[in-house]
Amino acid sequence: MLKMWTARELEALLGIVNVDEERDRAERALQMLRGSIAPPPPGVLFTGSEPAEVPHIMDLIKSAWELGFSEISMTTGGERLSRDRGYLQLLVDSHLHTAVMRYPGEGEALQTLRAAISNFRRIRMAPDSTFRRLQPVCLSTLLIVNLNGTSREEVAEGSLSFALKNQDVVRGVLFVTRGGGKDARRLIEGALGLKEGELIGPRDLSHLFRLSSLLKGSPYPSRLPPAEYLSGTILVSDGEMYSPLARIIRWWKLKEDVERLLEEAENTPLTAFRARLGGIKLKTRLKRYIEWEELPSGVDSRLFLEILWDIIQHPGKGTIADLLWHSIAVALVDLSVEIPREGCPAVAVDEDLRIVPVCDGLDRYLKEVVR
Repeated sequence: MLKMWTARELEALLGIVNVDEERDRAERALQMLRGSIAPPPPGVLFTGSEPAEVPHIMDLIKSAWELGFSEISMTTGGERLSRDRGYLQLLVDSHLHTAVMRYPGEGEALQTLRAAISNFRRIRMAPDSTFRRLQPVCLSTLLIVNLNGTSREEVAEGSLSFALKNQDVVRGVLFVTRGGGKDARRLIEGALGLKEGELIGPRDLSHLFRLSSLLKGSPYPSRLPPAEYLSGTILVSDGEMYSPLARIIRWWKLKEDVERLLEEAENTPLTAFRARLGGIKLKTRLKRYIEWEELPSGVDSRLFLEILWDIIQHPGKGTIADLLWHSIAVALVDLSVEIPREGCPAVAVDEDLRIVPVCDGLDRYLKEVVR
């Protein structure tokens, strides 16, 4: 299943740590990400001029793992990772999950990318016993493709072709262009052989390629999923990053289910609800549904099942409404991006935790409702 995203979300949902800073400052940034945000971001992205060349990058990756970040990513141009497989294995052994590769699309970049992907495919990651992390068999990659060069059409077409041929490693492609999302769409339409305006949204892409599902058991249903859940994803950028809008639309489809759960959950302690839901058979069934997509025919309840799974697994106390409120609010709070087209369903949460549709003035509404 191919999926389109627009605008910004990565920085809000994956904590950004600049490794060009001194090690102590970078360590403090990690501590702040983990301790000062409620709930904390599930992942961390190490950025900088070239994190792979920073002497203390492995120590930072290990620190992020020890602090409990479930997804650890690093931006890179790929030069060192393309020629030094031993070093790459050390990064992975330190619990690096995803190499976010900057791909200018010109010069020797393609050869570097091919060599890096070849190494990624040979690297094996240690198995993880927790269900929450569906470990890929090799190091996963998210490509950031620059479409601001002279051969933009060729770069867009070549990047898509490369990603689809290597989708066992390449989990997603983020196209960056100064012309914004519309410009990126036009370039991708050309690469896919579509007429201008034919590339509208996820449904228009889903029939072109039969790829694996976007979501596979993400413990935070309202957050951007870790990179291994982005398999076969096209990410269209307007020069910033992602948007949670596509995720919010999924809430609308599950509106009645979630509202029903909220009504029941308003004053229900998490411990009591877990005890009622947490039988072995239900756990097994939920895990199978989420992992293998064995959903009942005609039922679009994937996200709802993920919410139930998170409730069962959640170690904290409080009420289910508290947990759901956090999940919903995190998805909405940074939605200061584009307003959906007329008729496009989007939702927000009112003061009584009810999910309500919003189609106009989404930016203003969310700033008033979700603080």
